[in-house]
Amino acid sequence: MGECIPVENILSAIAFLGVLSALSWYLRVHEAHWSSKDGSRFTCRIHVVNQKDSTPSRWREARATITPDGLVRLRVRGVVKSHHQGDWKMTGAVPDPPKGRNLYVLRQTEQLLLRVPTKSVCVSRLDALLTTPSEPPH
Repeated sequence: MGECIPVENILSAIAFLGVLSALSWYLRVHEAHWSSKDGSRFTCRIHVVNQKDSTPSRWREARATITPDGLVRLRVRGVVKSHHQGDWKMTGAVPDPPKGRNLYVLRQTEQLLLRVPTKSVCVSRLDALLTTPSEPPH
């Protein structure tokens, strides 16, 4: 006669797949974030705003610092050096961001979206950059 698979093996496999699914969902919904106590340094995600006929980019992890002159200094994490590193000017905020996240528009030679959790300490500092008048060029 054929051998039967014990019920315990089937239940443990189902439980294992359930735990993996729950962990996958949690990591997708809750991305890692760090912010200094004053909100001037933080981790974030950046995304290049696509120009016409360009391939879409993915969200990349970056470290950001708000400089005393009101710019956002980005350092993209990863092995490959990115041309997105450097000082960026805050130009706006996305009016209807995804739930639990704030999106800000940065400009240098191109546009970037900067994403941080809504409850982060850095949100008040980033919002303050939106309300400060920019200096006219000399």
